Amino acid sequence: LERKATAEDKRSGNLAIHCRDCSPCRRISPTFKETDILAKNLNQLTREIIEAATIIKLKDECVSTPSVALLDKECSFLSASI
Repeated sequence: LERKATAEDKRSGNLAIHCRDCSPCRRISPTFKETDILAKNLNQLTREIIEAATIIKLKDECVSTPSVALLDKECSFLSASI
């Protein structure tokens, strides 16, 4: 997930770019107080796999892109737990 400072920067980061380029989003700001943490894990690879599976599952509800690529079989396996 993008950091608040990055989103407010409007120059870099997926959320900042989305807010800059999306016409309806130019009139609003991300509501970080209403943001939920979907998962926590100490292992970076595990976090990236969870991130990728969640982004793939939520499709257009996400403004980010996965940090790692998952195969269709991996997505199917993980979708049961997300």
